[in-house]
Amino acid sequence: MFRVHANTCKRQLFSCKFLGKCLYDKFVQCSKAAEHTTMLSRSFAAQCGPKTKIAIKLMPAFAKPKLSYDQKNMRLGRELAPHLKIYKKQLTSALSILIRISGCILCVGVWIIGLSGLLCDCSLNAVAKEMEQCELAAKLLNVGKVLLALPLAYHLVGGTRHLIWYFNVFLSKPQIYATGYLAIVLTFVLAAAIATLDFGSDEAAKLKEPEPEPAKKK
Repeated sequence: MFRVHANTCKRQLFSCKFLGKCLYDKFVQCSKAAEHTTMLSRSFAAQCGPKTKIAIKLMPAFAKPKLSYDQKNMRLGRELAPHLKIYKKQLTSALSILIRISGCILCVGVWIIGLSGLLCDCSLNAVAKEMEQCELAAKLLNVGKVLLALPLAYHLVGGTRHLIWYFNVFLSKPQIYATGYLAIVLTFVLAAAIATLDFGSDEAAKLKEPEPEPAKKK
């Protein structure tokens, strides 16, 4: 029992010595800092001279304008996050955006055709005949047909590509890029095939054929 009490007293004494040493070191540091500050103030007073006066002028606090989060970013020239400029251009993201753009173009086209049929007296056949009567080069007309068929062709091919993914196939990175390049090629092929179709050729040929003259009665 006496040995345990002696060990406890030794530990307390050691802790008191350590604490006293820390306090003494801190006091020495503070005194050195105070002496350094005093020397700086004396040297500054000696340089300024006895006639120098130091005036303290109170200035009103500057009130910062209250800006919203977007206004602050615009003032600092920061881009909205996430922004398209910070991402690297990739085939997968471009194809994903294009399939949505093609869907919007088809939707707007359907609305235009439907509203024009309701509000206008002319029909699509009349518009097609007027376009045929215009003196346009055959190449320019074919290019226009391909451009009109591209949204439909790409939306069809891209939508089929997305539907195939639901069967858990072609989901690895090389296969996704391979199917992406294949979708681009098939889009142009399908658009060219649609552009070469001539839906009204039979009707136009029938209209151009002269009607047979009635037989003369004897």
